[in-house]
Amino acid sequence: MPLTVSEHELLAGRGATLTEKYQFHREGVRGYLLVVHSSDWRAHHAPELCLLAQGVRIEGLRRLVGGQGEFRVLTLQAGQQLAVTWFQSGGRVVPDISTRLWSQFWRRDERWSLVTMVVDAPLSDAALQQLHQAVHQVVDEFSGES
Repeated sequence: MPLTVSEHELLAGRGATLTEKYQFHREGVRGYLLVVHSSDWRAHHAPELCLLAQGVRIEGLRRLVGGQGEFRVLTLQAGQQLAVTWFQSGGRVVPDISTRLWSQFWRRDERWSLVTMVVDAPLSDAALQQLHQAVHQVVDEFSGES
């Protein structure tokens, strides 16, 4: 999917090396996926800021642990949607922007991906963990950081 004008303007001048946006349909789950690759921290932000800027109402936030690490789940639009977010560098996964930013001090050239998925249905924790694992693997393979 093409980026919106506001998404492009936000990311283009901030050091993103590649930004990808997809619609997906996997095992009855529909949604979209946004991945922003960069070694520059300025290309990354708290994912909920984009959601709020698009007029999405965030109802709740919690963390889940998957096989690859901790990620966040945001309940949106009175429970009609969920957003699943994390930051990833190779096989390493962190749940929030603060942990991602601290990494910049230690390894300035490390490439990170900001991953945001929005799904159009409530899902069980097990289903969310499976979806996280599948997307994590694809991002890991694509980035070549493993």
